[in-house]
Amino acid sequence: AEVNRGDRGRGHEDPQRQGHKDSEGRKLMEYNNGGSSGAPPPSGEGAAAADSGDRFLMANISNPHPDNDVLMGRGSTAHNHPGNVRHRSLVLAQKESYAALKGGGQKSNLAMELVLDWRRQDPPGRFLRKNEETNLWNDIGNELAREKTARLLRNRFTDDERAGASAGSKRNAEADAPPLPPPKKPRAEEEAAGPDGGRRQPAGP
Repeated sequence: AEVNRGDRGRGHEDPQRQGHKDSEGRKLMEYNNGGSSGAPPPSGEGAAAADSGDRFLMANISNPHPDNDVLMGRGSTAHNHPGNVRHRSLVLAQKESYAALKGGGQKSNLAMELVLDWRRQDPPGRFLRKNEETNLWNDIGNELAREKTARLLRNRFTDDERAGASAGSKRNAEADAPPLPPPKKPRAEEEAAGPDGGRRQPAGP
């Protein structure tokens, strides 16, 4: 199944500009994968970012890009990061295509294609994990990024859907629960009432 890229508008870009972006993307991939050329990270159009070139770094990143970087980790910081939200939306749009594929090879290829599509952004998209000792971020590489993307595609529910399903199950369980029995009378009151429920008469002389 072909990944739909219509929303990226790549077909409407100037061919020269598109060729430049593809060239920058290839250099970024070579750098990310430890290419033999030893070339530094690309430094093309607009590379002078506010965070002193962080936009093309793949390691020791102090300021992740708000929209184009995906942050690894659990918790609300990563889950609510704008880049993570965008990435989830783009990946989950391909869940039906992923489910329709036959064989793990095709599914793996689709997940990798989504990773490479994310990398082709301007500035390039990255998948970052924080080093807790240095408080700096490092790219995890394409293979781990593919595994993360494939997990998203395999998950039956998104986090929001799972939370809604959990709340619905709780409501259904409460509705189906049998009614509670009436409260039990105190023991002294039961003895005074007698076995037939009436008041016990005092014994005669």
